[in-house]
Order: sequence, then C-alpha cells, then structure tokens
Amino acid sequence: MKDTSRQVAVIGYAMTKPKAKDFRDYRQYAAEPVFAALDELGLKPEDMEVWTVAYNERTVPDAAISPHMADALGGLNAPVIPTSTACAGGGVGTFSLYNYIASGRYDIGASVSFSQTDLFYPMETASAAGNFTDVDYALGLTHFHYSFLREAYYQQEYGTQDLRADAQWAWQDHWYARRNPEAVRYHSPMPTDDTLKAGGIQGMRIRSAAGRSQACVLIMASEDVAREYDLPVYIDIGLANRPAYMGAHFHYPHPDHRECDISHQPGTGVAARRALELAETKVDDIDVFQVHDLTPSDGFMQMESLGVAKPGEMPRLALEGETAVKGRFPTNTDGGAIGFGHSSVGGDFHSKVIENMKQIRGQAGERQVDGAETALAQAYGTHQSIDAVAIMRRCF
Repeated sequence: MKDTSRQVAVIGYAMTKPKAKDFRDYRQYAAEPVFAALDELGLKPEDMEVWTVAYNERTVPDAAISPHMADALGGLNAPVIPTSTACAGGGVGTFSLYNYIASGRYDIGASVSFSQTDLFYPMETASAAGNFTDVDYALGLTHFHYSFLREAYYQQEYGTQDLRADAQWAWQDHWYARRNPEAVRYHSPMPTDDTLKAGGIQGMRIRSAAGRSQACVLIMASEDVAREYDLPVYIDIGLANRPAYMGAHFHYPHPDHRECDISHQPGTGVAARRALELAETKVDDIDVFQVHDLTPSDGFMQMESLGVAKPGEMPRLALEGETAVKGRFPTNTDGGAIGFGHSSVGGDFHSKVIENMKQIRGQAGERQVDGAETALAQAYGTHQSIDAVAIMRRCF
C-alpha cells in the first residue's frame, strides 16, 4: 500500500433503462449512458483523459474492443483500456481508473461497463465456453451446479434448510425493487411468504436473480476537479482473487483462504480490508451495503465475509429485519440482484456504486437510509474468484 495518493471521487453516472429486448449494436448500447452522463455534467467525450471499458467477452463478436469503443464514443484518441473479467469486470475496470487518477497521471476519466445478453450469449452454463473448461465442465459441472452446491453446502452447514431466512432476504429485495424505478419487477403482485419459501425450481427462481442486459458508466475525477461539480462522492476500491476451480475452494494453500470452503468467501474479505484501509474507515461505520446476491445464501456469505456478522449469523439477522431500510445493516436498497437483475459485467458492480451515490446524495426516495454518509459496494466474478469492494464516502 503506497503512503500517499490523491482522493478520487465519482462525479456522475448513468445506466440504461430495463428493456425486454434491445437489438442495438453493442457499441450504440454501451455509448448511450456515456453521453447521458456527460451531458448531465456539461462535458464531452474528449474531456475524458482516460477510459476503462469492461465487457463480457461472450456477448461481443469483436476482439479489439478499444478502437471500436473509441470510435463509438466520438472518435477518441485517449487511452481506452479494455477489461474482460466476468461479472466483476466493472469493479476491475473501475479499480484501474481509480489508480490512474489517484496516481496523478490523469485528472478525469470514465469507467464503462456493458453486457447485452440479447445479442450473443451461449451461456457458459450450457456450453464449454465458460470459465472452468479445464476441469469443472469436463466433470459435468456448470455455473448452475456450482451455485446450487454452494447454496446447499451453506444451508446444511448453518441449518437454514427451512428457507425462512432465504425467503426474508428475497422479500426484502423485492420490497426495495418495487421502490426503485431502475429495477425490473419480476413478480407482480409481491411474492407471498409461502411462495418465497417454496422448494424446487419454482422457489429457487423466485429467490434468485434473473438475467438483464445493461450498460453503465461512472465519471470519476481527482478531488480538485471534483470540487467543480455538485455532490461528488469519494470512492476507494480493493480487489482480490481466488482460484476459479471449485475444488480449490477447500484448503487452498494461500493463508487468506486456507481455512475456507465454498460456504466462505475470503476474497470478499480481503478486498474489503484493502478498500477500508484506503478509506481509513471500518465496516462498523458503513451505513448502507450493496452486495452481490444471485441467491440469498450469496448475500449471507458476502455480508459475513465483509465482517458484518460471524459465519452463519446473517440468516438470523435477516429474519430479525436488520437488512431493512430501518435496520442496522440496510442491504441492497436498489433491489439487489434478485429484484434488480443479474447483468454480469454490465452492472453487477456499477449499479451498486450508482445506488450508493443516490443514498449518499439523499436521492433514494422511499429507499433512503437516514443519514447515509458511508456506503459499501461489492461484486464478484467467476463464482467468487474475482472480488471487488468499494467504499464510498460523502465528499467535503
């Protein structure tokens, strides 16, 4: 960790609206929120000194993303840095931009993320074009199997097979989603408690994330530049990695992971410690959390790995209402991945940062957490082998 660095702030953002289908070219799709965010700030693409572009390589037919996106964004000749790192790609791209600005090399830039599942999406869950083709897929294990095994392992280890806590977490996400105009309302009317506790595929689907195409952008600047704009928010980011192969999630030799299994997410904890150190704060100071919760058990694991609760304690806290807007740990106030949508690289990190921007600015409406000044955003990729955590704080 370096001794000194400049403060970095998010000064603007935008995201695409939810649509059932969108057949625009991926360049047009990704560029739309960029121009919207820049217009809001009175800026032009050429005002950005550096760009990062995160994308899901399984949804893009082109290999050379940098020149394609530079052209789509207005004929740029600035650095355009591509990132393809699964669902945490937005976090990795934002981490890169954060360091470019913190280092003093650049003063202002944009972090873009997009994923269009409508165009080309062979789904690694159904083909060998995935992340574990060397071992897991050859053994017949897909992403879906991994999610199911991890959730079942957690439920067995901590005695949550009755699904009461999972149902409560999902209900809370749906409650938030119905109060967020950016969210996708997958179920209407509000799911009942019995429906949310149902077993089998039907119950799992109503408690789990559905796919969503999305593109987002964050406009980021040094502290000096940020002072020129309304309501900037400081951001600090930590990253960590874990092996992709599922078998290596047990007794992995690295000391941060050695005592863990698939019901623990140590990468999240490492990334959080790094971000908290940069922000000079601690998890007890966080007012609102946005975590990656493709299933409720995912959410439990992330919160526990962040240090909010000990392993196995989060289900009880959810049942007690502590993730609600008036609870001790307001969580996924945008609706979470369950109500907001799993957009892979397109927004699994950026959308959480955007929700935290709204919370810290006091612009979240009925979802607003009273006095929110410090917020946390977390996302993972390749089933918990790439972890990004951002700490966001009110500026000035």
